[in-house]
Amino acid sequence: MDNKHYYIYVTIIATLAIFFLQFSYIRNLYLNYNEGIIAQTKKAEKIAIDDELHIRRVLRGGNKPQRSHHSVFKPVSEMSKVEIDSLKRRPNGKDTINIDAARATGIGDNVDDLMTQLFQDLYYEKNMPINIQVLDSIFNHNLVESIPHSFTLYNKDTIEIGCADLLGKKRANYIYPLQPIGLKQLQYLQLQIRIEMSTFIKHQMWTLSLSACILFITLICLLYQFYIIRKSFRILANKEKTINGIIHDLKTPLSSVYMALSYINETEKNSEYKDLISTCELNIKKLSGQIESILITSKKGFKELVLKKENVDLHRMLLDIKKDMDILYQYKPHSIILKNDDIFLIHMDPVFMGNVFRNLLDNALKFSEDNVVVEIEYSKSIDNICISVKDNGWGISKANQKKMFTQFFRVADKKTGIKGYGLGLMQAKQIILKHGGNIIVKSDEGKGCEFIINLPVRSL
Repeated sequence: MDNKHYYIYVTIIATLAIFFLQFSYIRNLYLNYNEGIIAQTKKAEKIAIDDELHIRRVLRGGNKPQRSHHSVFKPVSEMSKVEIDSLKRRPNGKDTINIDAARATGIGDNVDDLMTQLFQDLYYEKNMPINIQVLDSIFNHNLVESIPHSFTLYNKDTIEIGCADLLGKKRANYIYPLQPIGLKQLQYLQLQIRIEMSTFIKHQMWTLSLSACILFITLICLLYQFYIIRKSFRILANKEKTINGIIHDLKTPLSSVYMALSYINETEKNSEYKDLISTCELNIKKLSGQIESILITSKKGFKELVLKKENVDLHRMLLDIKKDMDILYQYKPHSIILKNDDIFLIHMDPVFMGNVFRNLLDNALKFSEDNVVVEIEYSKSIDNICISVKDNGWGISKANQKKMFTQFFRVADKKTGIKGYGLGLMQAKQIILKHGGNIIVKSDEGKGCEFIINLPVRSL
């Protein structure tokens, strides 16, 4: 997946993530709103049941209903002797309430609830059952806002015997469980409500509007970012194409200069001039190698890299490169030692692999003190040849070893100020991979460095 597609996918995923977060936020708001409405209607239902019972008690006594009423409960320790004697004169077991059983059946959770249920039974037996219309009126009065609902009254066999319906043709989206009326459970009451989405939107209008604005602005920013990224990629692609074309065109005049210098070097008799010409030839070779490195840095360049393989004498190639490096670093004391002297014929591209060895030797001589020693050794097996380039220079830290084959990476060294582009080792790895081989590094900081190349070999 290239970088362009990567940014496209990131933008799409970010947009979907924002939509999901906003949807989850609104959904949580709606769930919290529903829970609030359910708690509000449950509380209003309990108040309505208590107030409706109070109205029946007052009407039976012939008094005008009051806005509030109260009951008094006392522990035995606070009762008078007359109250205690009155309780003792009652028959054993009459009006005894099992609180645990009452809680299990949903009749009530505390003494106040159970006493209310006891009075419900008493008035039902006196032919004063619950008035569902009055109950509905009280319920409406205790609501903070109007909520579509219905009350349904059932007998002990759960057959409908009364109803107060304010839902109309609407369907309830929350149904409360059956509520027993009285300890004997001779009647059941059920409340159904409809929580309107329009009401929720009305209540959360500012929040939803702000959320929509944030979502819209974020989406616009992401789309604009996506547009800028695509535009930047197009500009970079055109720049890369132009630069690669210019760099590629530099190879032709450099080849002409190199051929001219070679001819002059052959005809020149003065030894000092010949040394200068040889140095110029080496620098042109180095420049050509850097041009190849730049062309290979792009993925497209690596994919289109065409190897011109032939059987090459590795020993002769390394001798020639050693000679070039000795001239290039003639002002720095050093030693390049070839530990083998036998002929190895390897099927490879001599130009590209020559650049690999030049780069490794150049790094060994560049990142080291005077009198550095570089040893080159190779060994042969049936199918592979192993080439080792080892020096006693500055070495590479473990942290930097993980990044050293990546594009444009360079080990920072403020003391030396050695310049570079971070392309050589990356190019070397690409070329070796293209040959079907691999390269690894072994190093400790301050103890030198060893590069090990494994290549397939074909002997003549």
